Amino acid sequence: MTANDNDHRGLLPAGLADLLPPDAAREARAIDTAIERFAAFGYERVKPPLVEFEESLLGGTGTGLAAQTFRLMDPVSQRMMGVRPDMTVQVARIAVTRLKHEPRPLRLSYGGNVIRVRGNPLKPERQFAQVGAELLGVDTAEADAEAVLLTVDALRAIGVAGLTVDLNLPTLVRLRGSRSTPGALRTRASCRPPSSTTSQKARRARRGTRRSLLPRPRVIASSSHSNSSGMSASPPSLLMMRTSRRSPSARCS
Repeated sequence: MTANDNDHRGLLPAGLADLLPPDAAREARAIDTAIERFAAFGYERVKPPLVEFEESLLGGTGTGLAAQTFRLMDPVSQRMMGVRPDMTVQVARIAVTRLKHEPRPLRLSYGGNVIRVRGNPLKPERQFAQVGAELLGVDTAEADAEAVLLTVDALRAIGVAGLTVDLNLPTLVRLRGSRSTPGALRTRASCRPPSSTTSQKARRARRGTRRSLLPRPRVIASSSHSNSSGMSASPPSLLMMRTSRRSPSARCS
């Protein structure tokens, strides 16, 4: 094998890259840290497959990802499959199928690699790690606040500096205009995980009596009516973080 052959083998498609030391270990630590912080607030991890049938991956809320999905034929079933471009729709599918009888609200976390057909000018990478959490079956301002504070807590634990949170829901606009909460949304907020004893009791209650008793993060020095947010930050390596909540009417077909 010649030197030219080795150079050719190192050529990868556009948007794909080998993650080398120390970046590979750094990304793995960031994912583990985020998942640990989610677990501290009662979010349980799920692991969807890398590839699944096209109709389930791209049905319902997944239709918007069709143009970004790699497809292949399953030699076993002779059905078309898709490689996940995003894990959020997979978690929604799990919630309404495998976990449809679990009490709501349902708190789930996830982490893994996704791949997309094309990158974009701001993010040319086509394969990257994604970690996130979903709060399903509740539609309240407190749930929106939980999604925001959970993300902030995880990103701070990872070590992200200069974090900004963009709050942009219409309900927030009305809240900021309310005289009853002057400056509430401009104050510093923090969240604290429940004690281990409280978490253990909550898990036993949820599994034993089918009631949802998982404690929520405590919002300090902030309005309890905050809404969910878009969040911009630069986590280590090619990591994408996402937290969101879905209302009880959310469906995945």
